[in-house]
Amino acid sequence: MPNGSRLLKRPSRNSSPLEASRSISPAIPTHSGPGMVDQEVARSIRSGFSVIPLPRAKTELSRLYSQQERNQYMTRKQGAEERDVLGLPSETVTPSRRPKIGMLLRTCVAPALALVLLIAPHSNALAQDDPFGAPGPTKEWDVTLGGGVAVRPTFEGSDRYRVTPMPMLNIKWNDSVSFGPDGLNAYWHDGAVKAGAGLTFDPGRADKGTGILTAGDDRLSGLGTIDPAVGFKAFGEYKAGQVIFGSSVTQFAGADNHGALVNARIATPLPVSDQLMLMGSISADWADKNYMQTFFGVTSLQASRSRFTQFNARAGVKDVGVGLNAIYRIDGNWSVSTMAQITELTGDAAKSPITFSNTNGTVATMLGYHF
Repeated sequence: MPNGSRLLKRPSRNSSPLEASRSISPAIPTHSGPGMVDQEVARSIRSGFSVIPLPRAKTELSRLYSQQERNQYMTRKQGAEERDVLGLPSETVTPSRRPKIGMLLRTCVAPALALVLLIAPHSNALAQDDPFGAPGPTKEWDVTLGGGVAVRPTFEGSDRYRVTPMPMLNIKWNDSVSFGPDGLNAYWHDGAVKAGAGLTFDPGRADKGTGILTAGDDRLSGLGTIDPAVGFKAFGEYKAGQVIFGSSVTQFAGADNHGALVNARIATPLPVSDQLMLMGSISADWADKNYMQTFFGVTSLQASRSRFTQFNARAGVKDVGVGLNAIYRIDGNWSVSTMAQITELTGDAAKSPITFSNTNGTVATMLGYHF
């Protein structure tokens, strides 16, 4: 060996990058990169080991550190993918804006919209025009305000129920724009035909304890949170005598919920007296695979972290339901309404391990003032 050559110990082929760096010198920090290996480190190595020339030692150690960095990167990437599947925020918040958007929706936008759209999936009867309304000139503004309480499942498919506040807010402008339980809509109508488009909102679902405005249950722990989502909706109605046929298509655009829903319903007013009106309805919802998998599916990763077995939910008819809305007019402005709806889950929604009860009911009572 040439006189004066500086030597380093050759690490074992089976050694990990960390063990290799420690076998060369305990003074080399485990977080060091190739640039930290210099001649001062080489001078600290004692002789008497299996040795290689310093230039080759630097090259080999650089390769080991590069491999170590790649392993660390892959570990971080795999962890990020797992957190993404569970709907958890990324650990690296700075380069990603999604956690901030999700947090904004959960803490600010979701509660505000949920106050009005609290029972949107069960509010078709409440979204109908005033059944006591009489033909006359169109008012520029038509507003009904009020509030009440609702009893409903902790989440769709749950066998537990909770009591939540339920606001009543129905606003119409020039009989062409409306905001109420079914969202913000712009529509056109001519005689028996009505068509339009608008925005609706799904509050998502938590996998922890149920809040006042948030659907969820501790039994869902490990499934991850489904963030709130805005939905783009197109709808149409046809009135044949006293029977109203309606249909809508909604495409959600959330970080977790980007599925599609198709609703079909039939409703009819049933007058009992000058002050009491009943509104009966039947409905059905079809959901695509994305929607079904989001709310009723269980991935392999979710199965490993929860009490549920893996389940792949397919597209199909999600539920059918019947509803009855009773409206009692106290005077020209005040009214009391009670809504009851029973929904039966079908298809893969009923087969899902997340579903504890195929039959869900919702009851709400409200006091409103119309002006």
